[in-house]
Order: sequence, then structure tokens, then C-alpha cells
Amino acid sequence: MTTIIDEGDESDEEDEGFEEPQKSWVEFSGIEGRSEKMKALKLSAIESAPQGAVVMLHGYGASPEDMSNAATWLSEASFFDIFCLEAPHSLPESGGTWKMWFFLEDWMIRLINNKPAAKSLYQNEQVTQDYIHSYELVKQIITQLSAEYRTLLVMGFSQGGMLASDVVFSMIKDHHQQNKPKAKLPVDGLALLSTAAFYRRVYDNLEQIAKLKGKGRQLDVIQTHGTTDPIVNVAHGKMLYEKIAQTYPKAKFSKDSGGHTVSPFQYLDLNDWFYDFHQ
Repeated sequence: MTTIIDEGDESDEEDEGFEEPQKSWVEFSGIEGRSEKMKALKLSAIESAPQGAVVMLHGYGASPEDMSNAATWLSEASFFDIFCLEAPHSLPESGGTWKMWFFLEDWMIRLINNKPAAKSLYQNEQVTQDYIHSYELVKQIITQLSAEYRTLLVMGFSQGGMLASDVVFSMIKDHHQQNKPKAKLPVDGLALLSTAAFYRRVYDNLEQIAKLKGKGRQLDVIQTHGTTDPIVNVAHGKMLYEKIAQTYPKAKFSKDSGGHTVSPFQYLDLNDWFYDFHQ
């Protein structure tokens, strides 16, 4: 990981009693055999010894700045180094400004909501290529940061949550298959915001984890969703949560009447979730 731009403190004035995190752009090395690197907007912990690290994945057509803005509502997350990843693909009509983890069209969103977690949701070749590329990059970054920090949390919003759940549950399944119950989990906590399952294998991996996890360290999961979400139907988000809760009974589902966003009420629950990871 290399720091490429130090943005310093961008705020004109600080809120009383709240210290702004230092921001900088960093680069992670890409997949072996490829030349590209993945950028991330890093928010450094406000204390010299971070509680851990947080990997944040933004939504479709968004940017790392969106997640860094969300982080300002999470005071308990300010004690962690936060890495807001920039998706490697751009929406064709955006001129490279709006980022995506994989290509989606309106009919695909409708399919997500109407036929949850079908075994093969999409046959679009570009979707598959983009998805695999993003999946491999995110997995590599999580693996690297997990080795560097004692605690690693992952948070994904909307499309970022679809990818995050797939990557994390796949990594947790692989971890338990190694049959080392005392070994450190690659990820300690997962926060899924306004999202749902993208591929059936998310459910399949959860079923495998339930059979394998034993009494070792458990993943802490929180999921938030607005009941009037017009993009990702809350019913589909709830289906994912119910499958998660079968594997992790202590998982929490935070909902209110909000739309495709994170409400102040949900931020309160997320702050409580972050606080539980303080050492």
C-alpha cells in the first residue's frame, strides 16, 4: 500500500469535541499479472494506535467520497483506519467519474427484487468479467489488511454490499474449511447497508459456514435497510438477513421507514456496532 496524495484536514473548522480524521489517497497493488492498482480514500484513526481497519465499498455510480462522508456520521468508527475503496470500473456515460463494481441495468435490478438469489442471475458476459475482477481485487485487499490489523471490519452499501457479502462469506467459509478454530478470522465484522444477495452462492456459503464454524471466533454482522427503498426492495434484503441469522443468530437487522440511504436511526445502531469492537 502506497500513499499517493495527502489531503490533510479539509474541514474549515472542527465541531467542538470532535476531531476530524486525516485523509489521504492510497494505492493497493493490483492482481498479479495486471498493471492496474486500486485506489482508496483513507481516513486515518484519530488516535495513534488504531482499533483496527474498516474496508468500505460504495454503491453503484458512486465514489469513495460518498463512503467517507458517511463515515463522518460514525464517530465510533473514527478510532479505526478507514479505507474507502474506489471501484475499478466506470459507468460508460460518466466519463470515468461514476464508479461501479460491475455493470447493472434497470432490468437486472428488477430481477434481483423479483427472483432473489437465482442460481444464475445474469448471463451478460461483461457483468461476469467486471464482477470477477472486482471480487479478486477486494479479496486481495482484505487479505492484506487482515494481516496488518488485529481487527478488520467490512462495510458495503447497495452494490458494494452485494460484493462485500459474497467476498466475506466466501473467505469465512474457506477459513473454516481449514479446520483451525483458534486461528484469526480474515474478517471480524460485516455491515451490509441497503443491499441484498447478488449470487446464489452467498446463501450456499452461509449454509456451509453453519456446518463448519464450530465454537471458534464468530463473525459479527449488522444489516440496515429502509422499508421504502425504491432500488433494492427491503423484502429481498430481509431474505438475506434471515439466511445470515440462521448462521449467526446474534446478527442484527436495523430498519426504519427510510429509502435507499442510511438514516440517522440506522447510524445510531451502526455506531453501537462499531463500539463493540473497541479494545
